[in-house]
Amino acid sequence: MKKSEFLCRICGAPANHKCRLCGFHFCNQHIDSRGVCILCSEALCRLCSRYYAVSSCPVCGRIVCDQCSIQITPVVRVCKECYNRLGKPREWPPRELIEKSSEYRLKLGRLVMEVLYQRS
Repeated sequence: MKKSEFLCRICGAPANHKCRLCGFHFCNQHIDSRGVCILCSEALCRLCSRYYAVSSCPVCGRIVCDQCSIQITPVVRVCKECYNRLGKPREWPPRELIEKSSEYRLKLGRLVMEVLYQRS
């Protein structure tokens, strides 16, 4: 196929560029100046922007790659910035995260109750 015969994987318009990470073709609208498509850029690590993310940090919520995170338990990875800020947690989950999550659970519970009462 000629370069002009490829179609953008997102919108179907003629594709002028090939993503340097995934190798698929995209139009001008769906590729950035680095030659990375918007799909790959959403999956890149939020700390280094070089590698695909493998996990999200439970403390700050950013998606991080293997290089930018530290494995705390077999299923939990924390980004290096939060790890350095909090230090190695003696217990998992850290007290700061428990307080934060309980606060969010209360907000979510209130929101659910509001929605339920509005329907009745």
